Order: sequence, then structure tokens, then C-alpha cells
Amino acid sequence: LSKIKSNGYQALKGIGNNPNSDWEGEESYAILDINKNQALELAKNFEQNAFVWVQKNKKSELVFIDY
Repeated sequence: LSKIKSNGYQALKGIGNNPNSDWEGEESYAILDINKNQALELAKNFEQNAFVWVQKNKKSELVFIDY
């Protein structure tokens, strides 16, 4: 979280999990006021395979990272 905030972003911490599964959840962050290109670069910096892109009044989009 400190790396995200040090880049000037505001973030909300969460846990991604499935209540119907034994799979242990993982930390996640909702980063506010970021554009899609910035989100893509940030996701690459954290070696993510994908991220969920959300815009107000639009459907969420799962964005896969192409390395």
C-alpha cells in the first residue's frame, strides 16, 4: 500500500475471496482517480496477471496483462 500511495494514488484495501470455497483470499486494492494506462503500468510494476477496470455507470472489465 505504501508503494501505491508513494506514487500519489489514493487506494482502498480489500480482500478478494470466494465465500463458497476453501481458497484463501488475497489482498487487493481499489485505486481511485487513475486512468486505464496508469493502471496498466502499475499492474505491470506489481507483476499482476490482470486487473479489474471499473468506471462509473459502465460494466467492469477484466484487463489481462500481456508481457
